[in-house]
Amino acid sequence: MILWNLVLLVTATNARAGDESVPWWIRVINGLILCAYLVEIIVKVLVYGKNIFCSLYSVFDLVVVTVGFAVLCLDVVYDGLPSISVLRVFRILLLPRVFKISISELNAMGRVFVRTCRAVFWGMLLMLMALLVWALFAVQLIHPVCKNLAKKDPSVFGECQHCANPFGNVFRALLTLVHTVLAGDGWSNVHFP
Repeated sequence: MILWNLVLLVTATNARAGDESVPWWIRVINGLILCAYLVEIIVKVLVYGKNIFCSLYSVFDLVVVTVGFAVLCLDVVYDGLPSISVLRVFRILLLPRVFKISISELNAMGRVFVRTCRAVFWGMLLMLMALLVWALFAVQLIHPVCKNLAKKDPSVFGECQHCANPFGNVFRALLTLVHTVLAGDGWSNVHFP
């Protein structure tokens, strides 16, 4: 049911992006899916009582279904509010439930993905620290050179406003290094005036 909801969400988003109205059958099926989620929440409340708030999954489901019903009500009252319809995407956050009740291989892949995200986080933090050190060097060594170039010939950087002062302070130098080294964008504008 969660995957079917994802398909409906993609179809409705494509219709809105093309300035078309969302077909009536998508609205009906979305309402039915929300009702099914509501029935599931009610059954959980009846079975677990106050203990439902002890489970993070149950609280998360409750929040997502509540937001879903709020969006549905607002969509009925105010037809097609684009800023509110973005909240429908939160129902995709129920997708991890598929891993919880699905095939064991998918569950293992989900656990490995979470572990990989931790490694990526620490790698990015290490990369940011290295770039910070280089940004400090750039402010102390490259900034005076850029400043002198801009004083001698203001037209050396052309129309580029950022190019005259890319290493003016540590934050700006860090942003320039991330922009040019990691993204590879604008390297020739900054480094070869």
